[in-house]
Amino acid sequence: MEVQVLSRAPIFIFSLKIALREKKRLERLAHSPGFKKRKDSAITEKIRSLDAFKKAKFIAFYMPLHGEVDLTSLFRKYQTKKTFLLPKCFGARTLRFYPVKNLKNLIIGKFKIPEPLPVKPSFNKKNIDLILVPGLAFDKKGFRLGYGKGYYDSFLGKAGCIKIGIAYDFQLVKNVPADPTDVPMDLVITEKEVIQRHAAAA
Repeated sequence: MEVQVLSRAPIFIFSLKIALREKKRLERLAHSPGFKKRKDSAITEKIRSLDAFKKAKFIAFYMPLHGEVDLTSLFRKYQTKKTFLLPKCFGARTLRFYPVKNLKNLIIGKFKIPEPLPVKPSFNKKNIDLILVPGLAFDKKGFRLGYGKGYYDSFLGKAGCIKIGIAYDFQLVKNVPADPTDVPMDLVITEKEVIQRHAAAA
């Protein structure tokens, strides 16, 4: 009689992700507001300097939550020159983006995240030029550790836009425990550097 041995690898990766999430979540919450503001400004400047940002017409971003990098100054500076989009969560792992003109008109949605009012249809993901993605941790190969809900990975797996991970330098780790469903970023930007995935992997 054959006995099937189940691989422990998925369980091990899951456990590593839980531990790393909690560690980086606490580090980010302990971040000094003064340092955070200066780092946010440095990250915003690095985004602005990218050719990909300069050329982009449709940019997906996010509203900062739990100490995430605040990119709202980028929206305020370029809102008349570019179209900015924010995500809204639907059902199981469905993320849709909608254009926003005023951050005061957002509503509190799923997971208590400020979201745009939905309109029909949602913005076509094929037309998004660039997406700025938050995360709890990133590595230099572009892999991202999110909150574990799978919304971004589900969306990014079908999107052809440039994917940029946004984080503080202390959120960089040697290796993010990745599984086959994780989608790597094209670039990762911190207050200290701009990391290109292909260059890091070379």
